[in-house]
Amino acid sequence: MAFETIHGALQLTRLTNESAEYRARREELRLAEIDLMQRRERVAELRRSLPLGATVPDYAFDSQGVPRRCQAMTRKGKPCQRQPLPGSEYCPSHQHLTESFEDLEHFEDLEQVELAA
Repeated sequence: MAFETIHGALQLTRLTNESAEYRARREELRLAEIDLMQRRERVAELRRSLPLGATVPDYAFDSQGVPRRCQAMTRKGKPCQRQPLPGSEYCPSHQHLTESFEDLEHFEDLEQVELAA
């Protein structure tokens, strides 16, 4: 396919070696692309018309401006890179660790806790 300008408008020029099947499939593709463009515009319009929703809490930063990270270690022994939940030191995957430590808070001195072997 080639394009040429006729009366100031860009026109499609058919090449001599294009089959009718090729032209039909290209036209089908062109119409599908136009439909996709219109659907994207509709989605963008819907997104722009959304009312304000719930506010997302800002990322928490430490005193040096570095984003806070989960305090847990991964299975490979590396620090977890996920953001902790608000009011917690742990991410959703490691939140169970908070509950484990809270169970021990009623002991005033952990050295008094004897572990049975």
